Amino acid sequence: MDVRLWQYTATLRHHVSAAGERHEDRRHLFIELNTGEFRGTGEISPQPLRQNGDPSCDEVLEELQHHVLPTYLSRIREEGSLVPWSRVGLLGSSRRASLFALSGLEMAALDLEMNEAKQSLGSFFEEPTRHVSYGATWSIIEPDNDWSPPSWCERLRVKTRPGIEVEKGREKLEAWGLPVVLDFNCSCSTNEDVLQQVDELAAVVDVLGIEQPFAPSDLVAHADLRSVLSVLLSLDESVTSLGDVRRIAQYGAADMVCVKLARVGGLISARGVIDEAKRHGLRHYVGGFFDTPLARSFSEFLAAITNAEASDVGPVSFEGSTSSPEISPQWWINDLGVGPSPDFSDMALLGTWKV
Repeated sequence: MDVRLWQYTATLRHHVSAAGERHEDRRHLFIELNTGEFRGTGEISPQPLRQNGDPSCDEVLEELQHHVLPTYLSRIREEGSLVPWSRVGLLGSSRRASLFALSGLEMAALDLEMNEAKQSLGSFFEEPTRHVSYGATWSIIEPDNDWSPPSWCERLRVKTRPGIEVEKGREKLEAWGLPVVLDFNCSCSTNEDVLQQVDELAAVVDVLGIEQPFAPSDLVAHADLRSVLSVLLSLDESVTSLGDVRRIAQYGAADMVCVKLARVGGLISARGVIDEAKRHGLRHYVGGFFDTPLARSFSEFLAAITNAEASDVGPVSFEGSTSSPEISPQWWINDLGVGPSPDFSDMALLGTWKV
């Protein structure tokens, strides 16, 4: 089997400014497992720079090249057979970069097994087609006035930060008429940073909740805010494991959690995290990292099988792409494998391993 690591850089058609960065150019890392007859592909699209506990793209790349892939190949040589996709998550460490790397390798291994079996996600897991509620992301920090919510969008995640003049985005939000979750991306210092914006927007917009106002580890601050907040409080960057969910519940730090496949280490881990959240009465939704349709379809499937609330798992529009955010989601229903397989002809080959 050949194992190849590819990289592709794409530019978002509509930029999104968050509290600590501007989402515009995105590097996508693809892991290809090729037996000669069948191919499996996994994707990871990390942040450009380390932020709020998430590793940078370079850190994930380092983890793949020097730790996760060598361990995977070594295990295949030792056992004389391919490592089943369900065991890939056991090959890494607790490093954040390892979790991201493992999620991509798990996806590739699963995609390979599904292609060999000529099955789609729905048939492989024997999951019926289910309704998925979709959300989308927009920024009030630096509004892209050419963007508007796709027809399938049921909830809007709005990137914001303390001190923003909400007037420049309030008119659009009011016109769109969608429920809003204000995403602060760990940029707040005090409760007042949050309460002021909620009060300013709640008069004209259905503010459903706010997301991750404080540092990921500061559950005490989140619990204190939740005690005086009139809307739901969600945590995103704080959610990396089962233990995180248990601590969030113990502190009473949130009403909802956002679960991202890459951040928790893949599908098996994500389902465990969501099951734990449900046990503690926490609502959940699924997020992504401005991925291509391959990883998006995987996140969409996770949202479907766990009955997630409106999740940002719909199409992402990139410059030069023929796809549009108006395209109906749910690629995974009829496609074989995890989702649409990318064309490697325009990508940079970063490494090849044989086993």
